Amino acid sequence: MFRQGEEVIASQPTAARLFETWEKNHWNPFEISFERDHAQWQRMPEWLRARLSTVIRTFVIGEHTGLDLLSPVLAGATTESGLRFLATQVADEARHSAYMLRLVEALWGSMGSESVLLSEAWEGLSPSYRRLNEIESSLARDTLQGPGNYDSWIRQVTMFHLVTEGMLAYFGQHSLTDALERSRVLPGVKLGFLAMGRDEARHISFGMEAIRTAMDEGRRDEVLHTLTEILPLAITVDYFPDGTPGASDDDALRTRRALSTLAARRLTQIGLERPLVESVMKDVQTQADRHLGQLRASDRS
Repeated sequence: MFRQGEEVIASQPTAARLFETWEKNHWNPFEISFERDHAQWQRMPEWLRARLSTVIRTFVIGEHTGLDLLSPVLAGATTESGLRFLATQVADEARHSAYMLRLVEALWGSMGSESVLLSEAWEGLSPSYRRLNEIESSLARDTLQGPGNYDSWIRQVTMFHLVTEGMLAYFGQHSLTDALERSRVLPGVKLGFLAMGRDEARHISFGMEAIRTAMDEGRRDEVLHTLTEILPLAITVDYFPDGTPGASDDDALRTRRALSTLAARRLTQIGLERPLVESVMKDVQTQADRHLGQLRASDRS
């Protein structure tokens, strides 16, 4: 599935083509059965449930904020075909959010209101992930407050489509589905995340094309400034304070390496030259080390 998604992104489809593909790939989150998942979840070791719960929390927040923050991108669409495609992405995000609510109820039981679930999920996020959400909200406000401001729009697209979806959601979805396939557990979870992964490949493709167009039109500095601010946080999303259930420095380091590789690939796919990609990623790693040093100092205090 990861390979198929990369093939879609690398083919650089137009917004019109992505709209056609969306029409052929509908899925219904209410038709997925979690009966086997519930029984298997109850039998899992506590450490594994804790690890999977961390992943689930990030998607509960990610799909909710994706739906909530997409409206400024839709309103600022620069082409009619882009507007039509972004309308399909809104529908996708609504479908993803509904699926995550069903998944949580199946595995964890009723959480009461959705606001209670969101609050609990927020508390379980890593420091880097929380900061990324705050930055993304700020970028969305800038886009809303300056309708027609192309610079604000492309900054939000860069964060939303390249980093949030093109790196974090994409990596998380495929890592989870690969692990579930190897273990042959949680079939309803796997089925839904595979469907979300197909959707994400379309979303990412739209964003990458929008970024390439913006850079051709002189917005390279806007894109690079946004990336150098958020990539150090993005590659450290798996670092948690000491003692957090289900978290380990070894897992965080593996995630950092994988996300760094994916980040370099995305930078290449938007048209940056290899020396510039290497320079950007070197700076990103330095800033990430500095950020982790601050987190650990805060944790010790």
